[in-house]
Amino acid sequence: MRSIVHVIELILEFLPLRERLATAAVCKQWYDLVFGTKFCRQRLVLRVEPGNNLVQLQQNNSLLLERCRAMHLQLNGIDDEGIVLLKDLLMANATMLRLSVVGSTRELKSILEDTLPGLDQLIGLEIQIRVEQSPEPEEVTSGELGEFLTKSSIAHINNLPTLKILQLVRMSLDSADWSQCRHRNQLQKIRLVGCPIDGRGAQQLAATFPELRELFLDHCHLRQPTDAFEIAENFSEQQALRRRLERCRVSYYDCHVEDSLGSC
Repeated sequence: MRSIVHVIELILEFLPLRERLATAAVCKQWYDLVFGTKFCRQRLVLRVEPGNNLVQLQQNNSLLLERCRAMHLQLNGIDDEGIVLLKDLLMANATMLRLSVVGSTRELKSILEDTLPGLDQLIGLEIQIRVEQSPEPEEVTSGELGEFLTKSSIAHINNLPTLKILQLVRMSLDSADWSQCRHRNQLQKIRLVGCPIDGRGAQQLAATFPELRELFLDHCHLRQPTDAFEIAENFSEQQALRRRLERCRVSYYDCHVEDSLGSC
């Protein structure tokens, strides 16, 4: 027979968040039930944005931070001291399951370089480059910053043995070497948003992850050679992504295909 605690937990699962918060104020035992590990794993996302007091966040929400398994970081406007606090926050929560980071190339390099290798339980990772004062995707393949971001998003998968979902936003992938990935059968879903990628890179991606189940290309710039992309006029039946990934759902949404003259 189930105890009264289990019955309360079942009831709480059906309550909307607003009522959960009111219930948590009844007593410490109910607070622990409301914000139990199961709830935090499934529904709680810690969002850190400019203007947040990171010191107070750490001091006043230590229990939630320990249980939180998903984090969304907006790095724009966070100073060097804040970056250090965020690093400490991430490294102290090695059981993080889902991480989303938005920032400039320099901010992303600063926060990810030290923390990604320690988050070896991640199942979902999103890296988004923030574009400032320009509608064009920020090119990140040249220079130290771009080289790090490309390698960190791909080679660092080797340090994330449980990663299943990878989303890259506005990251140029023309020079990406997907073959560096050792855990080739782990990834189930890759979503590229606003990413320039050529046919050779796409074919190498398909060869590296033969067990992929979903490949989404949204608002991407599909560059020459384009014979791997089914929506291109000159696509090759033998080289096409859907032929190479027979068990994978390949989706194109609002993509721009480069023509033979190098324009979309």
